[in-house]
Amino acid sequence: MNRLELYFFVSSVLVISIISGCAKSLKKSTYITGDIEQEVLYQKSSKNGDKNLSLYLQAVYDIKRGRLPEAEEKLEKLIAQSKSKKEEIGFSPYFELAQLKYRLKKIKEASEILDEAQEKAKTDRDYENIYVLRLRIGEKEKALATLEKAFDKLNSQRIFRTLVIELMRQGEIERAKEIARKYTERNANDPTGFVIYGEILKFTGEIDKAEENFSKALKLGFITEQLVSELLEIYRENGEILKAIELSENFLKENDSIIIKRQLVDLLLEAGEPEKAAEYMYEITKEIQEPEILLDFARVLLKAKKTLEVITTINQIQDKLEDQDSKDISILLKAYALHEMKKYEEALKEFDKIGENSKFYDNAIAGKIDVLREISPDRAIKYGLEITSKVSSPEIIQAIIFALREKENYDSAFQILNSYAEKFNDNKDLLYLKAILYYEVGDIEQAVQTADKIFKMSPKDPHFLNLKGYMTIEYVIEKKRKNQSYHSEMLEEARKLIEEALKRKPKDPYIMDSLGWYFFAKGDLEKAEEIIRKAYELKPDDAVIAEHLADILLSKNEEEKALELYKTALQKGKPKGYDRIRIERKIKEIESKRGANKK
Repeated sequence: MNRLELYFFVSSVLVISIISGCAKSLKKSTYITGDIEQEVLYQKSSKNGDKNLSLYLQAVYDIKRGRLPEAEEKLEKLIAQSKSKKEEIGFSPYFELAQLKYRLKKIKEASEILDEAQEKAKTDRDYENIYVLRLRIGEKEKALATLEKAFDKLNSQRIFRTLVIELMRQGEIERAKEIARKYTERNANDPTGFVIYGEILKFTGEIDKAEENFSKALKLGFITEQLVSELLEIYRENGEILKAIELSENFLKENDSIIIKRQLVDLLLEAGEPEKAAEYMYEITKEIQEPEILLDFARVLLKAKKTLEVITTINQIQDKLEDQDSKDISILLKAYALHEMKKYEEALKEFDKIGENSKFYDNAIAGKIDVLREISPDRAIKYGLEITSKVSSPEIIQAIIFALREKENYDSAFQILNSYAEKFNDNKDLLYLKAILYYEVGDIEQAVQTADKIFKMSPKDPHFLNLKGYMTIEYVIEKKRKNQSYHSEMLEEARKLIEEALKRKPKDPYIMDSLGWYFFAKGDLEKAEEIIRKAYELKPDDAVIAEHLADILLSKNEEEKALELYKTALQKGKPKGYDRIRIERKIKEIESKRGANKK
């Protein structure tokens, strides 16, 4: 179900509820509500000599008894007499006659009487009754006009809500937006108006304006699960992850909401706090012990590197999962956990359980290639190339490229990527990998061009923002090293991209490293060291982060510490290609210099 279909599904549910409410109100629109009460009122009215009320009640009584022609005659007589005597009898007789004409299938007459009833309408319920009957008659435009007149006349929240829903149902999005705007201007203290206006703005893609209206509703004390959920989604879309986390945690201090907790889990994962995400997911599982929820819990546990708990959870629920997709996901999660635990043979057995007809077969094959790469890159490459004659996907090609990268076989890696580029229509993950390969072989210009291509495809993705920013910095550093010209604004553009990425993933060590590398390129060694040291603490086994910290120390004439870090980067990080060659060269240069000094 796409976004538009989902919206109209929700709208239709709301409209049904409104119509059912209006249908009830039609029954209450007469003066009396039961046969006995009707008879009593009829007798009293006759005694009191109220001829108009008496005639009206007689007509209603006839309707209740199924004597429709008799009731029609009485109501017509009542209206005719009131017109001749210029007496005001109000809305109800006209509306009852219109309903009666509809029931007698005199549609044209019903419509004409409704026109007169509308002139007598005074309350939002009167107008809603007319609206519902016009829909039954088939007069959609007139039904809409009725609501618009009521909105202008009464400024009722009920009418406003019904009108907006009807406009959205009919595809009149801009009219609905204008009505919502007018309502919020007239009712600055009604949070409901801001919520509805925000929903429409969100639907039309005006996210910033939607956030503004949702925030106004929040300030007016309209703090509901739905509103907070909407704001969290917008904050996440805008990359304001920390703001979203703060809002959700504040809401959960006063409210117990599984929906908000679940959104918070994803936010924390995105922010690089998987352990905290797992804690909230654990709270959810205490309230709901369904196998599907526990399967979701296992996924979060895997992100938090709690591999033993992943396996325990999967073993607990695997036999209780009903659909095959869920069973296959549980197998994959268990296999990934075993891979992380370096139990490679057991992981391979799990991947082999995924059948060819499974929608996750490609994931299983890619996972198997990744495991084989740990055992033997050559074995992984052989298996991967053989399997592509039978099945291929971006995930499988990516796994093969990683195996070739392990062997530093860049020619074959580029050949495969190029051969599948058209088939997978410039898959973003494969392009990302291609940019990395260009960087690793020292072709910075191609790396920048590829990174720019991916960025244009997904300008809000933090990984692609960071990739373009980092590659741009590397390009500038390379140009500086060769004393070549470059655009002076490139570094600042790179900083903006990286800071935007950091907003979305504030604890990502790779993005932090990129920001520190910007300050290094600017010559601010103190700031660069401060940021990159934090990145190194989060990811001490990454060769490039360690190398960057060593570069800074070397620039500060801390040669001994730099050399130690370069060696650590080489041993622990196991860098590939250009990274390895570059680090080895730096070690050799320092050692050669020190050897020369000793002589």
